[in-house]
Amino acid sequence: MVYIRAATNEQITVRAMPGQTRGEAVTNDEVVVEVRTQDWTVTAADLRIGAELFRPAAGDQIRDTVGGQTVIYRVIARTGLDAWSYQTADRTSIRIRTTAAGGAL
Repeated sequence: MVYIRAATNEQITVRAMPGQTRGEAVTNDEVVVEVRTQDWTVTAADLRIGAELFRPAAGDQIRDTVGGQTVIYRVIARTGLDAWSYQTADRTSIRIRTTAAGGAL
């Protein structure tokens, strides 16, 4: 996958494992809806541009290409959650929360 920083438009290629998170949200009309996010698990040390480590931020993008089709995902912070969290106790892996931002390129 390609990770793109929104603040600088810099990008890096990172190996990632896709996953999903499911939950519920209540709309303004008090209707309960299912919420699904596309998650990505990456090695924390791989999130580096030059010598600088960084952590995901809402608004960053991930571009994933499978079978010749590229899908863009936007990094999001869900209610009560940051845009990312450590996946492992030793903090070597990070889970990034995203949602599809558009169709295939």
